[in-house]
Amino acid sequence: QAQVTSAHCFAHLLAASPMFWRWTLSLVALGLRVGEAVDGVTEVQCQNRSLQINSDISRPCLCAFDVDRTLTGYQELLSECPNNEVKDGVKDFAYLYATPRGFGFLTLSELAQGLNSTFCRRCYLGVASAGGAGLDDEKAVLLSVLHAGVDPSLSAALPNWTTEEDPSQQIESAAPFVVWCGEGGKHRCVSKIVEWYSERNVTILDEDVYFFDDKEDNIRPFAGTDYNALQVSCNSRNGSRGLCGALPSEVTPVRGVVLCADGAQVCLEDIDHSPMDTSTAGDAALTAAYLVVAMALSSVVQ
Repeated sequence: QAQVTSAHCFAHLLAASPMFWRWTLSLVALGLRVGEAVDGVTEVQCQNRSLQINSDISRPCLCAFDVDRTLTGYQELLSECPNNEVKDGVKDFAYLYATPRGFGFLTLSELAQGLNSTFCRRCYLGVASAGGAGLDDEKAVLLSVLHAGVDPSLSAALPNWTTEEDPSQQIESAAPFVVWCGEGGKHRCVSKIVEWYSERNVTILDEDVYFFDDKEDNIRPFAGTDYNALQVSCNSRNGSRGLCGALPSEVTPVRGVVLCADGAQVCLEDIDHSPMDTSTAGDAALTAAYLVVAMALSSVVQ
């Protein structure tokens, strides 16, 4: 009897509040259309193609990251990025070569501090950076971030990371920590990382590879591959670069290529094409949601 009463109360609430009813159905419809990521619902917006999320990380996967303004933020800029963490004494030269000081202290983004809260904790890791990722002290901090960000069995797969003999030559390094990887060519460096793991008997399918970078020109070329690539630091920008770096909420297992637009992550197809008329699809989704809720209420009453 208590169950029937609860169902009737819920029905009366819906009848008394049409706006609540439509809002509730919209949420259900969104769930039906988008689905759930491993650690919650993605914030990626996608209207011109279906939004696919890998909600079952059962096969080996790879998360590869840019360094500057992805794992890091603008050096010491806590006034704009209060949740970032400054590593005093660890020099970070990225984008500050031409300043009088020539460097700032390494500043970790929110993602770097919370990598283990994302689906990537279940994946193998790699780095594809256009810069050199600093000297040994910066690399040591970044490596500790990666180790702390994944399950112990995956952490054990990571090798040591030291600075090349002559970093001034800016020669592209070996995987899985690829530095001096040219802008616009990071899809090729990610392939090197996949191959490195393959040589160690870890087979990672292309569709299970995810790359995260703050710059659009490093993400767009992935459209010609079967890899997944998401631009990050969307809500904090410094021209074409990120400002505060990536957020954990931006790291979700979304299929395809995702870029930043108006402070949000948006599917590439939405940016390169005119928005389609979604009214019919929206009505269909709401109808489906209504049926789901109605069936659930019916089963409770019975």
